[in-house]
Amino acid sequence: YDHAVRACAHEADREAWFVVSDTSWPGYTEVPRDVMQGYRLMADEAADQLAAPPTHAFVPGGVGGVAAAVSVQMRARYGSAVKVIVAEPEKAACLLASAEAGEAVTVPGDLDTLMAGLACGEPCLLAWQELERGAFAFMAVPDDSAVDCMRLLAKRSPKVVAGESAVAGLAALGAELDRAAAVVADGRGDVGRGRPGIGQVADGGQIARALATGLGGVLEAEELAEQPAARGGGGVGWGRVAAQPVPELL
Repeated sequence: YDHAVRACAHEADREAWFVVSDTSWPGYTEVPRDVMQGYRLMADEAADQLAAPPTHAFVPGGVGGVAAAVSVQMRARYGSAVKVIVAEPEKAACLLASAEAGEAVTVPGDLDTLMAGLACGEPCLLAWQELERGAFAFMAVPDDSAVDCMRLLAKRSPKVVAGESAVAGLAALGAELDRAAAVVADGRGDVGRGRPGIGQVADGGQIARALATGLGGVLEAEELAEQPAARGGGGVGWGRVAAQPVPELL
């Protein structure tokens, strides 16, 4: 993604074209800011579908544009009540690396992840300015967890068609539910703290909807009162969380 953006910017400069991108860099911020305002609308429409305010929002990472927009909109709508968790592929976790470093950093290498829409090694300048103060935690998930989530959603009725990049947040949620269940099973206390409402904002060109959940399972927002979905850990291989700075998310 980063190489593609640079190639587009170079060609646009050569041909006197106009670049429209959702990632930003020094000297190029106005267009990405407008794009991220559109992402805020997506987040607001998703929130409209929830029966009650969420406590958590799991959002795909990438360069951070969508995640930052969700963070801003959740704060504008609910104040500081919503914990925003940013989910990235293990092989392309530039936002997690930036959080660990305390500043925006670039992740080198091939970024060879199945979640191609999130194969980003350089954070968006504007997005990082929001996420470094607005995000509650950053998580990295393996590729196989994305495949598991796509299969889980495809088995639902009605079927949810979601791309591999769109389900990163759901994969992170599943990993956290498994961890929370293990903590409770070990007798180390109830990390559920009630029944949290959790929003999963999915991008990647396939779907953009919110999910709400208690620790027992996942429900689509518009079906909150009718239809429970498969339980996290109930035969679904969520995979390993690569890094989780905050020990208790839920």
